[in-house]
Amino acid sequence: MAIHTVAIFTPGDMGHAIGRTLVDHGVRVTTNLADRSRRTKKLAAQAGIEDKGEDVAAIEFADVVLSVLPPDQSVELATRLASAIATVRHKPLYIDLNAVAPATAVESAEIIDSVGGPFLDGGIIGPPPKPGRSLGPRLYVSGAADAVQFALGLREVGLDRCCHVNSSS
Repeated sequence: MAIHTVAIFTPGDMGHAIGRTLVDHGVRVTTNLADRSRRTKKLAAQAGIEDKGEDVAAIEFADVVLSVLPPDQSVELATRLASAIATVRHKPLYIDLNAVAPATAVESAEIIDSVGGPFLDGGIIGPPPKPGRSLGPRLYVSGAADAVQFALGLREVGLDRCCHVNSSS
């Protein structure tokens, strides 16, 4: 299954750059910019990220949801998006790319799992992707094998440094 639509929460410095890379590779990228700063809205627009104005609309057709925000906000976002994920027919793969403690990742995973959504813990190492730079950041993901396999499809849409790690790595 190919990745056609990715929802990014939130398109700040790193999130908008990842979004731009995906858009440049033909992926539709959506978000909800309600209550976001003028700067974030400008970055999202420059990256070609579509503002859907609310969470359900942002994830409704998404294959993947990327959580890219300050670590102390990750559980709050998982809780907020779980409500939206519960209402959509197709449950997108939720990838938490925030630098959080293992217990925090487990908490977010349990929240997403409670509404039937698949979840991967992940992380971003390196600077935001930049046009003209040959290497973007590495995205590391860990979790259920089928979800990891699907997430590795991000390699085909511009995030070619997406890697799988597990407890035996």
